[in-house]
Amino acid sequence: MLKIKDDVDLKQLEKFGLKKQPKPYMGYYICIARGAKILMVCPNEGNREIIVDKWWDNEQRAHKRPNCKYRSNKQVYDVLYDLIQAGLVEKV
Repeated sequence: MLKIKDDVDLKQLEKFGLKKQPKPYMGYYICIARGAKILMVCPNEGNREIIVDKWWDNEQRAHKRPNCKYRSNKQVYDVLYDLIQAGLVEKV
């Protein structure tokens, strides 16, 4: 499992195109157009796990109405690679 390091301020994820999830969720997300995936960082219960899941148009964890404002044309592996290269990710 991959997670964001505990000493990293989650606001740094915004530099990589991730956006804060709508309330009541507390994490960050980015929709990946290539492969229709969503990458989320969910800091529930002190865990900063990175989740890659199928992207649905009505994905409530990302947006209330479908929009493409916060999407990336990269592949999900490109975004993960960028986060790893920046030293934000650790394997647990």
